[in-house]
Amino acid sequence: MSVVRPDHMKLLQLIHAKCGVNHTNSQVAVVGCAEGRSASIPTDALRKLSSILRFTVCTAVCGLLGSVVSFSVHASEAQHISFEGGTYDVYRLDADELSKLRLYWKDKDGNPYKTIGRLKLSLQEQGKKLLFATNGGIYSKEYTPLGLYVEQGEKLGSLNMGQGSGNFSMKPNAVFYIDSNGAYIEDASKLSVSVETMQDAVQSGPALLLDGEMHPRFFKDSDSYNIRNGVGIDSQGGVVFAISNTPVNFYTFAALFRDKLDCNNALYLDGSISEMYLPELDRTFTFRFFTTIFGVAGE
Repeated sequence: MSVVRPDHMKLLQLIHAKCGVNHTNSQVAVVGCAEGRSASIPTDALRKLSSILRFTVCTAVCGLLGSVVSFSVHASEAQHISFEGGTYDVYRLDADELSKLRLYWKDKDGNPYKTIGRLKLSLQEQGKKLLFATNGGIYSKEYTPLGLYVEQGEKLGSLNMGQGSGNFSMKPNAVFYIDSNGAYIEDASKLSVSVETMQDAVQSGPALLLDGEMHPRFFKDSDSYNIRNGVGIDSQGGVVFAISNTPVNFYTFAALFRDKLDCNNALYLDGSISEMYLPELDRTFTFRFFTTIFGVAGE
């Protein structure tokens, strides 16, 4: 006997009606049914329900393709995906979850966290659990933010539009910020809001995508390959972080956000030193030094 929740019953019946599932003698117990009553639902239908809930099968034959496709892009917080011959680990926060995301640089005593591991221990001392973390952008040799940096409403680094030879100075670079209206990535030279309204913000570079357009200095046949991580804003206003598991060039990394992750705006965070802490995908080993860190903590 298989088990199914009552709120899945109608979906099971819809699958049966649309897909012509053959009845079997197997039954399922309905979790939470009054007085322990059970309902006879075909086992094959239950299997189809499981597939739908995992968002890994095409259900066009059941007439449900539209709803699955529109939902699959935003289906889970942590995903391991493939794109253009490489693999990536992805963490997504929907627009209504942005309050969970913040930037970290120094602890309450003014000491830099430096490592994701130390941030994790500090949060544990506060009775919190680190759910996700990744390095928060390019920094100076003095381990200070290289550009604009705002943490919990306090401006700790100024906008930097200087010239240079590194990735940060590949104009346009951009600012990721969160304010009372949501999360945004904008060209650092064309910010549409005052820094004083930002809750958290970090400047990095180069911009991967701005309004759907890829950085003009990215080329498909570039031989500049590296591990890369970045952040994007999807079409629903959610925030998407991604890190490559194998070296990629800027073009492919930007295309990942545009073509796979549903983002029109995305920002490069850093290269070979990048790390992501994501226990859901068994990413727990971290050791490198950073300046700023993106983090999501739970109770």
